[in-house]
Amino acid sequence: MFTKKKFGIKETLKGYMDGISIDVFGYEEKVNENVLKYINELEYREQIVRSGINVRIGMESNALSVKLYCFSNLIRSIEISELIRFFYGEGMSELLNLKPKVNSKVTAYLEMLSATRHVPIGQINVRISSPEDKVVSVSMYDDHTFHSHLKIKELIKYFK
Repeated sequence: MFTKKKFGIKETLKGYMDGISIDVFGYEEKVNENVLKYINELEYREQIVRSGINVRIGMESNALSVKLYCFSNLIRSIEISELIRFFYGEGMSELLNLKPKVNSKVTAYLEMLSATRHVPIGQINVRISSPEDKVVSVSMYDDHTFHSHLKIKELIKYFK
């Protein structure tokens, strides 16, 4: 005679919650808002096309490098304090003295991407863009070749 084994709720739900995280404090939504606001400012201030705006974070000569591009054209370099404002909003860089912390944590993030994705650190760049009004896209490139999409939640961890 065949008997059906019963599983408890813990066993039944096991695996369903893998990869799910809860943003209790609303960081992701707030960062999305800050990024969209910043991109709108760049569009107006730099007089460039919104759909072409992308902020590229990478390493140059063993130092963190952040640059503003419009499509493939370099517009200018971005200071770490401006990058912090990009994520946190106005005034937070100076208020919390975040420059050294963000510099080291974002560098560590790029090193982790380099190691796990088997791409030399100097070739990695993380691109943040917003081709549509409410969409923030985060992608990893191997030099100029698309490598993979990244979740903004993953990047936010390195700015806390």
